[in-house]
Amino acid sequence: MTFLSTKKLLIFGFLATLLTVIPITVFFLQNQTRTKSGAEQATILCFTLPQTNGTCLNTTTPVQKNIDENISLDIYLDPTGGTGVEKNKIVVATININYDNSKLEADPSKGTGLGFTFPVSIPASQGFGSNALVPPAYTSGNASVTLSVGTDALKAISQKTKIATITFKTLAAAPEGVSISFDQTKSNATSTIDPEVNVLSSVLPALVKIAAAAGTTPINTPIPGQPSATPIPATQPGASTPNQLPICTGLNIDRATSGNAPFSITFTANGNDPDGTISSVTFDFGDGPVETVTTGGGIGSKTISVAKAHTYNNSTTFTAKATLTDNKGGLSAESSTCKQTITVNPAPTGTGGGTVISTLSPTPIVIAQDTPTPLPKKEFKEQPGPGDTFLGIGGVGAALIIVGTILFFAL
Repeated sequence: MTFLSTKKLLIFGFLATLLTVIPITVFFLQNQTRTKSGAEQATILCFTLPQTNGTCLNTTTPVQKNIDENISLDIYLDPTGGTGVEKNKIVVATININYDNSKLEADPSKGTGLGFTFPVSIPASQGFGSNALVPPAYTSGNASVTLSVGTDALKAISQKTKIATITFKTLAAAPEGVSISFDQTKSNATSTIDPEVNVLSSVLPALVKIAAAAGTTPINTPIPGQPSATPIPATQPGASTPNQLPICTGLNIDRATSGNAPFSITFTANGNDPDGTISSVTFDFGDGPVETVTTGGGIGSKTISVAKAHTYNNSTTFTAKATLTDNKGGLSAESSTCKQTITVNPAPTGTGGGTVISTLSPTPIVIAQDTPTPLPKKEFKEQPGPGDTFLGIGGVGAALIIVGTILFFAL
C-alpha cells in the first residue's frame, strides 16, 4: 500500500476543506455581527422653508404670515445627525405632525393645495419619492404619513434629504406664535441594518406667527348721541378670549453647572399654563441638539415637571433653555429662570479611559452617570452571543481536524 492511499487522499481533502471553510465562516459571521451592531440613533427630522437649502427651522426663528395665507414647509430627514457623516441608511420613515387646528389647517379636503406633497424628481441613488407605505391621514390637529424606498434598498437615504412638503392655511391670528411639531412618540425612522429599531434621535419644531389681515384690527366705535371722546370697543363677531401663554417657572439641574467632558447632566423644566394644558416641552441644550418631550412629567395637564438627560462631549460654555408649548400652540416667553449656563472642561489626562469624575464644591466626589432617555426600540430576548457561535464552530472544527489527523496516520 502506498503512503498516499485513496483513503488518505480523501481524509487529506476533508481536512483541507475544513481548514478553508471554518475561517471563511467565522469571517462572514463577524461581518454580520459588525453590521448588526451598526444602527445608531442619530437621525434628525426637521422643517425648512423652500429654497433655503435645508436649513432647519426652530422656535427662535419664527415664520411670519397673515391670516388666510398658505404656508409650505419642506420636511427634511438627516441620518447623519447634522454631522454630514453617514451613520444610517433609512428605508422607512413615519412623519406624525401636531398643530393647533384653530389657527392652522392642513387637511386637503378643507382647502385646495393643502396637505402633504412629495418630491417628483429625486436623486436616482436615494429617496422615498411618493412611495407611501401608509397613505397620508388627516385628523383634527394632526397629519401623518409613512414613506418607504420600496423594494429598492439602494435608494436608502444616508444624507440629509427632502422627503416631503406639507402646506397649511392660516385661519386665525397668533401674534405670539403657533407651534408645528413632530410627535416624537409616533414619528420614527428605520434603517437597512435593523428594520425594528427606531434610529430617530431628535425632532425640531417650527413656529409660525400669524398677524391679523389688513382691516381686521378691532376699532373703537362711538355711541350715537355720545361725545366722541368716550368711545367703546366694537364687539367683533366670533371674538374669542386670547390664549394665555404657558409659564416656565424654572429649569433645574441634578448636579453642579460645570464638569469634565463627557459631562452628563439631567435638566428638569417646571411650569404651568393659566388657561389650558401643557402639550410639550422643548429642550435646547446649547450645543446643537434640540429635543421635544411630549409625554410624561405631567404633560397634558396644567402643571408639569419634565426631566431630560443630556451629555456634553465638547469643552466650552453652553446655555441650555426650555420652552413650554400649550394645547393652543402658545409658547412660553424666554426668561432667565428657564436657562442654565453649563461649563464643560477638557477631559483630564491619564484617566486611562475610566469614568470621568465631576467634582462638586463643597461636597466631595460625584460620579457623572450617562443617563440619556432612549427612544422606544425592540425588546430582544437573551440569546447566545456571536462569541458563543464562534467558539462552537471552532470546537467542532478542531474535533473534526483531530479525528481526521488520527485517521490519516492510522490508515
